[in-house]
Amino acid sequence: MTRSGIKDIIRSKMDELAPGDQISGSPINKHIDIELEEATNWLLMNAPLFLLPKEPYEPSREDKEIIYDSGTQNAYILVPSEFLRLAYIKFPDWEKPVFNLITEEHPDYPIQLNPYTQAGKSKPIVAHIYYNPPSVGEYDNYLLCFSAEEDVDPILYIKKQKAEALNDKLVEPLAWLTAARLFQIFGYGDKYKLAVEQYNNFIASQKI
Repeated sequence: MTRSGIKDIIRSKMDELAPGDQISGSPINKHIDIELEEATNWLLMNAPLFLLPKEPYEPSREDKEIIYDSGTQNAYILVPSEFLRLAYIKFPDWEKPVFNLITEEHPDYPIQLNPYTQAGKSKPIVAHIYYNPPSVGEYDNYLLCFSAEEDVDPILYIKKQKAEALNDKLVEPLAWLTAARLFQIFGYGDKYKLAVEQYNNFIASQKI
């Protein structure tokens, strides 16, 4: 859908909750593009994975997009520049895939640095870190995969996108999120809550 079409739907959602002249004096056009982008990022980061478009990523060893440390049996996978959120990663000998990442601030992260306490193949863990892996020589964003192999199955991830690039089925929840953000800016706390409720109702109505 076009960006202008999405903005028209956002305005119609706001009219549903604040009919008449309740928001006529609010500078919607001044804020709508910024709030639409913020709502898009929030949606991609927080909506159920089954609703979101996923991109495949097959890192290349030749380009050092994936580096295997045989000493620790950990793999370092370079994060794509447009990466926003992990959707799926699994090494062939892992018993199950990983859908969520931990960070270096997570309480489980220090435990993973010890080979005697790190997660095994039955309960694998992947950390999103800013690091200089062995033999690379520069810092970048990596997925640190503990108890891994040299080869990895295709990875699926959510990438940063513009609102107009999203699937049409995501327009309605995106419109409610953007409307909620605009109501919050304009000081309509009650309308903000109603718009968030509409978003939550939509998400709850969706099935895998």
